[in-house]
Amino acid sequence: MLRKFYTILLLLGIALSFDARGQEPGSGLPASKFTGAWYDYTGYINVKGMLYKLSDTSSKPVVPTMIYWQNTGVDSLFWYWNMVKWQKIGTGATADTQEGSIGGPTTTNNPETIGFNPGTNISADSFIRKAYYGILPPTATIGGGTTLELRSGGTVSATLSWSAGRQSNTPPLSTIVVASQSQSFSQPSPNGSVSGTQGVSVPANTTTSYSTVVTDNTGVQTVATTTFTYSGRKYYGWVTDTTGIGTGTQDAVIRALTNQPFATTKSLSVNTGTPTGTQFYVYVYPSSLGALTGFVFNGTPSLEAMSVATRTFTNALGYSQTYKLYWNKQGQTTASDIIAQ
Repeated sequence: MLRKFYTILLLLGIALSFDARGQEPGSGLPASKFTGAWYDYTGYINVKGMLYKLSDTSSKPVVPTMIYWQNTGVDSLFWYWNMVKWQKIGTGATADTQEGSIGGPTTTNNPETIGFNPGTNISADSFIRKAYYGILPPTATIGGGTTLELRSGGTVSATLSWSAGRQSNTPPLSTIVVASQSQSFSQPSPNGSVSGTQGVSVPANTTTSYSTVVTDNTGVQTVATTTFTYSGRKYYGWVTDTTGIGTGTQDAVIRALTNQPFATTKSLSVNTGTPTGTQFYVYVYPSSLGALTGFVFNGTPSLEAMSVATRTFTNALGYSQTYKLYWNKQGQTTASDIIAQ
């Protein structure tokens, strides 16, 4: 009886005009038993599908019953739901999609509001999985990216950590590619994941990104990215002798200063700590950050009390660039609060 019922529904669906929307089934079946509509997916995948849903829920939850799929070169067939599996009309071929095979029974999702792009140029089988079974994309992570110090050349060896996983309704994973290298893995279960590491050689002084690309067996991809950047450092602290600070003979002394953060800004706000005897405070940074407009010692504007130079400075890794250098004209014997801007 059920087979006859769906055969009638199938013939009825074929008879409908393909460019109608919101049409109810024609005569021969009670309209109260069905809701019918065209759903236009051209915003996602350049195809059109037709969906009927049983509104009689006495024996079965509301389920989609029929799709007309016109995607030339990929899939151009009617599909229908026989309460067990989706089938192609005419060939008798069965889609891989079966109730329960990917995490549960059919859902009542509206394909127009499934919440994410189901992909381009996909088959009806793939669309059915995503739209009606609540398919979720795979997960991907990657870590290891950081800021590195500018250097004279070569590469930097680094290790990336990655993971790839399935959400509750993610199909099995097909491939995992990290930094363009395919990874071997054991198939994770739903809500499970796999992880690993991948070595890379980061080219010197070049912002470089690496990705984890996880693809499930329906072609949906999730991408995670980590990035390596390069920067010069700024240096500050006490020195005993300032001779050569402005000319370059004291570069080794500057490179030995304890404070060497990456130079993202010329601003500085620190307590100098207590000098050893009489010492001079030095602050140097890449000149590309601009000249200081103020230098305050313990609340007193003191920029005029600083010696200033602009010259080439070579860091510990052999990289040379133009720096701004500031240091006290007079030695200090006590700690100070410094604000440079």
